[in-house]
Amino acid sequence: MTVLELHSVTVSFGENVALDDVSLRVEAGELIAVTGRSGSGKSTLLNLAGGMLMPTVGGVVVAGESLGGATAERIADIRRRHVGFVFQNLKLLPRISVAENVALPLELHGTSTKDARSSAIAVLERLGLDDRADDPPSALSGGERQRVAVARALVVGPSLLLGDEPTAALDPTTAEQVMKIIRSACNAGAAGLIVTHDPVQAAWADRVVHLRAGRMGRTSAGTDAIERTDLLK
Repeated sequence: MTVLELHSVTVSFGENVALDDVSLRVEAGELIAVTGRSGSGKSTLLNLAGGMLMPTVGGVVVAGESLGGATAERIADIRRRHVGFVFQNLKLLPRISVAENVALPLELHGTSTKDARSSAIAVLERLGLDDRADDPPSALSGGERQRVAVARALVVGPSLLLGDEPTAALDPTTAEQVMKIIRSACNAGAAGLIVTHDPVQAAWADRVVHLRAGRMGRTSAGTDAIERTDLLK
């Protein structure tokens, strides 16, 4: 099943072309890593995939639903139901607890506070953070906050998991733990699309897509994808 489709998308900001005629399909169970230099269009690609940006030309389809012509409310509903996003700047809410941050997407979709918290605690436990559930984000290290952002993206059981440098603030051991969880979510049926500068993390992917000046270049296999999958057994 195809979860994400980008059809010949171009994104222009005045005379600046951020993406130029890019097409991409991501299937359920597949993890794709996007690499490229700063300014190559990687974050723009993720924002398109998550419905936070509309293309100047072309179309975006998420979980079979076209975003073209949809109202902002409709796009927000599609995003809540289908998309988990790990933002580069995390976007954690400082005045609520770690568990409340993670539970928030579920509550916005109508889950009771009690059930949302239970699901949040379960995901935090997988990431080794259940003992920090009632702390404010400000009490956590940068790496711990990064893992909270990953937990928030995973808690909804997304059809599409998007990550903008999801392991950037993590030490190698914790980064491997997070990538193992992302890989596991994809193995369970989610489609994953992550931006990374780190070839070690890109190796977890089934495919690596390279962007250069807004255009899609070569696509290669994630060199260690098969071997790393064995770690999940």
